[in-house]
Amino acid sequence: MPRPAKPYPCRGWYVTNLGGKRHRLCPVEDGSRAAAEALSRLQQEVRSNGGRPFPTLTVAELGALFLDSVQVERTVHTYLDYRRWLLEFARRHGHRQVRDITRQDAQQFRNEIANGTWVRNKQSAKPYKPRTVNHAIIALKRCWNWGIETELVPSRNPFDRLPLLDAEGRRRVVTDEEFQKLLRHSSDSCFRRVLIALRYTSARPGEVRNLTWANVDWENRRWVIHRHKSSRTARVRKPKLIPMCRCVERLLRWLHPRSGHQPHVFLNSEGRAWTKDAFVQRMESLRRRAGIVADENGENLVLYHHRHTFLTVAASSAGISGPMLQQLAGHTDPRTTERYAHLASRDIHQAGMRVVEGLRPHRPGK
Repeated sequence: MPRPAKPYPCRGWYVTNLGGKRHRLCPVEDGSRAAAEALSRLQQEVRSNGGRPFPTLTVAELGALFLDSVQVERTVHTYLDYRRWLLEFARRHGHRQVRDITRQDAQQFRNEIANGTWVRNKQSAKPYKPRTVNHAIIALKRCWNWGIETELVPSRNPFDRLPLLDAEGRRRVVTDEEFQKLLRHSSDSCFRRVLIALRYTSARPGEVRNLTWANVDWENRRWVIHRHKSSRTARVRKPKLIPMCRCVERLLRWLHPRSGHQPHVFLNSEGRAWTKDAFVQRMESLRRRAGIVADENGENLVLYHHRHTFLTVAASSAGISGPMLQQLAGHTDPRTTERYAHLASRDIHQAGMRVVEGLRPHRPGK
């Protein structure tokens, strides 16, 4: 009968032999009690994993394996965003064992990012926005969840249920006056076409940027997009259908014979497909030329506000129900659609007025 595992010092660490492999438990200076507790946790992990110990991975190794998977399964922008925050966390804890990362470590990292600043080029340092901090926590949480699902780490995620910061969603809408300013101050006819497509459809900027002629269903006057943001999270993948109004249809019919052999619908002035960075930079410079400043909440106008405006108007339009709004937006989760549905103040006002009329006393003869 094999002897039970126990901790013993070796080269500055308490270690133990379990499952035919040596495991580090804690530094010697932490004491024998900490080593015994670490051994108890290790034995519990082995029992939960069918008698097999989990691989001994460092934070840096787990992050590298996770990013290899993300690079294959997700978009390049998701990969770059995840890599940014995994590298930042590895800079602090990359040498440590994954099982040694605690909830306190996760919370401390979140607080450091929330109180930190970032610098672009030679501009002055700016604080991280709450939404950016939440992106960092979500990236690390998904990395640990991936490790748990692939049975590389114990089923304990230090980032699970870590409170996210309060980050307000987009509230600003693009008024008709602002939209006309953008059109007047745009010296690039190619970008004006992009603005028109964004204004009069529910498409995301990325969907407009990547739209190809193969996605255009002329007969049914719509765009059929098979690969979109929600298709990666939906249980049953369905194409996203974006209706084409008459002005957008006329624009595309004018562009089609002039596109040559280019597969993309919207091209830049050089006849090539737009890049994400070019989209963002063009909107920033156009916004400055048009003199459109941040609103009272400090929210600057960006390309995505066109979609937000379209869905906000749809939410307050008569005859568009919640499920229909969800289909129009292309959301898989109805809770996402509720962000727009709550803006339907007209319906709420009318319902409240009907209740008031029912409560008011009715005089005879009136």
